[in-house]
Amino acid sequence: MINQYKKITSILLLAFLLLPAAQAQIALKSVKINTSNKAALRNGAAYFMTYCMACHSVRAQRFSSMSHVLGLSLKQIQKNYNSTSLKVHDAMVSPMPSKDAKNWFGVAPPDLSLMVKLKGANYIYTYLTSFYVDPSRPTGANNAVFHNVAMPDVLWQLQGLQKPVYKTVTRDGKKTKVMTGLKQVSPGSMSPAKFDKTMKDIVTFLYWANHPHQSERWRLGFWVMIFVGIFIIVAYLLKHEYWRAVKKH
Repeated sequence: MINQYKKITSILLLAFLLLPAAQAQIALKSVKINTSNKAALRNGAAYFMTYCMACHSVRAQRFSSMSHVLGLSLKQIQKNYNSTSLKVHDAMVSPMPSKDAKNWFGVAPPDLSLMVKLKGANYIYTYLTSFYVDPSRPTGANNAVFHNVAMPDVLWQLQGLQKPVYKTVTRDGKKTKVMTGLKQVSPGSMSPAKFDKTMKDIVTFLYWANHPHQSERWRLGFWVMIFVGIFIIVAYLLKHEYWRAVKKH
């Protein structure tokens, strides 16, 4: 099982590294992640399952893995968070066939098992909040972080519609338009503050999925550091006794 997970991880990481790079047009927003906040994790998981998992998988995690971190039973996880035909102990795999997705979007949606590790939480958070109207794109939308992205704006009903704001700057003696931000032109079902919080909750859930044992490592690390501190004291006292005996003889 461990070898299989390592193999999957290596394949996914290689796939992400081979994805074409896209230059961000606006500065990344900062987001603080707290994976001990069960309410944020539950909310983020719910919205991820509703709006993201139709296309994106998180193969490195199983539905059952959410039970402990969300504080819910396996039955609750299966009933409230698994809308697919998969069982609760199955990996979180999107029902969309990769071949069909490639035909529809031009590229298969990436697995998100390592995306936060690869891009960072700030990038994912800014990406989710930075879609804007672009009639030149096949989906009618573009993204200020990932220019000419293939993904449609699946969150527009929640956020509303945005348009880019530009300013003219001089570069190498030539005037160029540079995107400075986004402006909302049509309201969504959520207020801007609530939408931003919801996106933060989704990123929090994805951060946990990318770092599932982080909280356990922190708890264990605390006691390890205490043990190391005590061991250093004992080792020093033992060394002192040994050298006192050596000097005496």
